[in-house]
Amino acid sequence: MHSDFEILSNRLFAIVKPVLEEHGKALPVGAVVTLAGAIEIVTAGGSGDSTSEEVVQQILIKLRVKHHIRACAFLYTGTIELSSSGKTEVLCVQAETADCQAIAIVMPYRKLPSGRYSYQDLILKPGTCNVFPQ
Repeated sequence: MHSDFEILSNRLFAIVKPVLEEHGKALPVGAVVTLAGAIEIVTAGGSGDSTSEEVVQQILIKLRVKHHIRACAFLYTGTIELSSSGKTEVLCVQAETADCQAIAIVMPYRKLPSGRYSYQDLILKPGTCNVFPQ
């Protein structure tokens, strides 16, 4: 996995997991790696009435106007079908580099009867370029 993908996904998972565990849900959030190697967090802002899809679109707009970045990513929650356990909730990071390498980093999770969350191994899938032109 590209080192910027690892940096971005680790940062986004670290931000979102505590929010998910405290509130049972989390809004999408984005991040960039600047040409100098700094990490910047990107949020949608606005009202709390927006749907997750609207928040992702607002983040994508902000990511597209960022300059001097070498990679970007955004995280959202969703569900996927796993052959072993059926539909599973996931945290998903869509990440891409300026030269349009893209990956989806998927972390399945579930809430245990104790109220704690259990996170499973990452699943890596091909991604799509949503920010950098191809």
